[in-house]
Amino acid sequence: MLLIAGTLAAQPKALAPDDPLVLRLQRSASETKALQASFTQEKSYRFMTAPLVSQGSFSFQRPDRMRWQVQGDDALVMLMSGGKVRVMEKGSELELNTVDRHLYTGIADLVNGIVSGQLLTSRKVKATYAVDGDALLVTVDPQNERMSKRFGSIEMRFGSDDLLLDELRITEADGDRTTWLFSNAVRDPALPAKTFTEF
Repeated sequence: MLLIAGTLAAQPKALAPDDPLVLRLQRSASETKALQASFTQEKSYRFMTAPLVSQGSFSFQRPDRMRWQVQGDDALVMLMSGGKVRVMEKGSELELNTVDRHLYTGIADLVNGIVSGQLLTSRKVKATYAVDGDALLVTVDPQNERMSKRFGSIEMRFGSDDLLLDELRITEADGDRTTWLFSNAVRDPALPAKTFTEF
């Protein structure tokens, strides 16, 4: 009986969208002007037995500036500023066509939406919330056709004290999954403009 009770107690507790903790998360995100963090990226593919692991970092600044950098064999730097996206892979800048620009802009908009909190209140998704120990869990399910074709679900884990993003997991429509574990996060750091314009 004690084991059963302990197992039940460990289950995440669902929260209503108007729960004070959820509202605090939305307010904190909306008030964040900039964010910087390191991450460990784990990419899991259906045809591979072990995930591909790499290290990286990202910087965000309102309204639409972002730098996303992955190190290692698949080194990548994505810059977004003023609605323009530039991408460098393995030391060379890519010449983006229309499809590429839509793809990378969509990724950048998704990350910006998560950090700024705009995704949580978007009509394009349905967000559900739960508390799990000292973490706030947010699951976002796409509600429009365009997002549904690419993403199955988006799961986020925030610290319930500082409300900083600790983990992000995106499951694509085909079942492939990428997980980012964040660390050393700094809210509202001073970021020079070249952070978002120079590789």
